[in-house]
This record gives sequence, structure tokens and C-alpha cells, in this order.
Amino acid sequence: MGQLAFLYTSINVIKRKIFNKSQMSNDHLKVNSTLKYTEWTGNKDHNWHEPANWSNGLPFRYLHAFIPRVPKGNHFPQINDDCKINFTVKNEGIISNEGSTEITKYGLMQNHGILKIEKKGTLSNLGKLINHGTLRNEGHINSQSIFCNLNAIENNGTITKESRILQLSELLKPEVNPLSVFDSIRKQELVKTQKR
Repeated sequence: MGQLAFLYTSINVIKRKIFNKSQMSNDHLKVNSTLKYTEWTGNKDHNWHEPANWSNGLPFRYLHAFIPRVPKGNHFPQINDDCKINFTVKNEGIISNEGSTEITKYGLMQNHGILKIEKKGTLSNLGKLINHGTLRNEGHINSQSIFCNLNAIENNGTITKESRILQLSELLKPEVNPLSVFDSIRKQELVKTQKR
């Protein structure tokens, strides 16, 4: 059921890009007043695990995280220790991962800014990772679940199960008709059938 919902959402994203329709309100895809969230301030330092760097304390399953483009304290978050993300993270700034981070099956990482996986960093995706910004990988990404790329991946590291990455960035170019992807698949199947 989860894969069908993801496919439905992906198709709606494509439709909005093609027909320039405004995005509908979706509590799971944006930070709004109905969601309880804590905003990264960076008032003390760069430490993700420091409660003083968050407006409402550390994020957890029912308290989502929002990283603004410019934090009030001018420090962007760094994850240096083990971190389990079982909540929604909306990043519009820069997150640097130098530790071992796991997006659990309940977690959602929405990157609209820059998500950096440093050389010693690992990111295990068991939940949902949606990249609207830039993902810079110099470490290791283990993509076990839904990973949707709508923009740029700069990969100088390793990615396990790279085939699980849904590359919507190519489908959403204005010169590409997303339905033509299905046409080319159908043509390939016809050619295979004719060769038999």
C-alpha cells in the first residue's frame, strides 16, 4: 500500500510540474501550523543532539524538525554521533552528516537545501528520502527504501542499492514528456516480443 501511495504522490508531482498547478496542502510534505515541530536555531553550536540548538528541544517521533535557510544562531546542524530519524525533517538549509544516521520506517527526510554525507558519514534509508535540493555524498548511502530524487545528487562516495533511487529529475524537465518514458518501455517490450 505504501508503494502505491508513493507512486500516486509522484504522479501528482509530475502533473503539477507539467501543468503548472499549485501544490496542494499536504501535512506530510511541508511544515505548517498543524504539525508540531521544532526549528533549528543553532544558537549554541553545530551539534544536532544539543537541545539548546532547537526552538522546542530535540526532535522526536511526534515533534518534527525544520532547518531554515539561515539559522538564527548562524550555525548549521552537524550530525556527528549515531542518529535515528523517526520523524519528519524538512531541510531548507545545510545538514552535514559525519556520523551514522538512519531514517527509520517512520522517518521522512525532505531535502530542499543541501544534505552532505561526509567521508566518515553513513546514511541508511529505511523510510522515505525525498531530495528537492542537492545531496552531496562523499561517504556511504544505504538506500533500502523509498528514495526520490527531484534535483541533484553529487556522488563521490558509495550508494548501496542505487537502483532503488527514483530519478524524477529527468522526468520533470520541461522538454521531456513523462508519458514518453512509458512509450519507450512499451516499444522495448514490443521489440522483445517480435524477436521471439
